[in-house]
Amino acid sequence: MAKSKLDHDNEMNQSVFWKKGFIPVYFIGALLLFLLFHFYIGNDNPSIYLIIFFSIGLGMASIMHNNKKKNANIKDDIDKDKL
Repeated sequence: MAKSKLDHDNEMNQSVFWKKGFIPVYFIGALLLFLLFHFYIGNDNPSIYLIIFFSIGLGMASIMHNNKKKNANIKDDIDKDKL
């Protein structure tokens, strides 16, 4: 368990759920869940689609996290070049 904000940030950056390679898993999983519930099970209850929207939201959050991390690395590289 993280003891400080820095430890928490390090644990978050090392998590497999925020890696670039895991991003397609969220969207493919959401698509498969949609196909399963809509066509195979034939569920007409709209509340079941909250799981799908949550998965898509995690995918978007992962993209934003990776983009923010990439921009921070680029900014750090530019700052190092100025020295």
